[in-house]
Amino acid sequence: MNKKRVVFMGTPIFAAQILEHLLTFPIELVGVVSQMDKKVGRKQVLTPTPVKEVALKHELTLFQPFKIKEIEKQLKDLNIDVIITCAYGQFLPSSILTCAKKETLNIHASLLPKYRGGAPIHWAVIKGEKETGVSLMRMIKAMDAGEVFAQCKVNIEDNDTTSVVHDKLIACAKTCCDLHLMDILEGRLQGVKQDESLVTFGYNISSEDEHIQFNQSCEEVHNHIRGLIGWPVGYALLQGKRVKFYGSMTTLTSSNQKPGTITQIDQNGLHVCTHSTNICITHIQVEGRKMYPVMEDRGYLNQFLHEVFE
Repeated sequence: MNKKRVVFMGTPIFAAQILEHLLTFPIELVGVVSQMDKKVGRKQVLTPTPVKEVALKHELTLFQPFKIKEIEKQLKDLNIDVIITCAYGQFLPSSILTCAKKETLNIHASLLPKYRGGAPIHWAVIKGEKETGVSLMRMIKAMDAGEVFAQCKVNIEDNDTTSVVHDKLIACAKTCCDLHLMDILEGRLQGVKQDESLVTFGYNISSEDEHIQFNQSCEEVHNHIRGLIGWPVGYALLQGKRVKFYGSMTTLTSSNQKPGTITQIDQNGLHVCTHSTNICITHIQVEGRKMYPVMEDRGYLNQFLHEVFE
């Protein structure tokens, strides 16, 4: 049987890990498409995407168009059987989807129809979900709305951060591909339509989403904080300075003070009022300072007792 000619499209670490795994399958990877290199860090160093690094490592044909339609002719010339995408970062128009003669498959990091969009992992944690997973689905013109071929699940523990869940889902995606990918590519597995009444969205995190609001319950604040670790990291303002939160714990201690008020600093961390019980912030980064466990700099933080995060 002839191997399927596959083009893979992806950009971040998640996608790079999947691309590496796909190299173990009996398919022919005839091309890789990734976003353009970006400037990263304070020094704004132009940095290749993780998927590009994998493609170069294995000497795969690489495309990095500003807009995907720029390479429509090149894709058609590759005589593609299957397009597989994973966190590519651009919407694929019909003219690109039809470049694949057999199948257009997306590896999406949620249990569709929940959390369609570009930040499904973040929002599953922020919303306090107890489980999430990976969906292998057919791409259509609407965002993440195609038929679902297969799903695999992972648990989200109460203190899991988005970084932890991200890594769980990489392993989950590899397992899901091991179990189902070849059956999909060979036409042995049929897709199932999504229930539109159950659709939710996990849009990209905005700057407004990064702002931690303490006028919610302790659990909601905790979920919001851990849902933004390790990127982009939530923050609030204290005396006009941005304070980022790198860790938190729920507590059973109640307080009648205004949400956001710092009530105590102890060996566990910085205790802050919420709409319900207090939350304990364990690791912070004050603007202009390094990130550190709260207990390492209690002297500096004591001056902010009874101040209010805004």
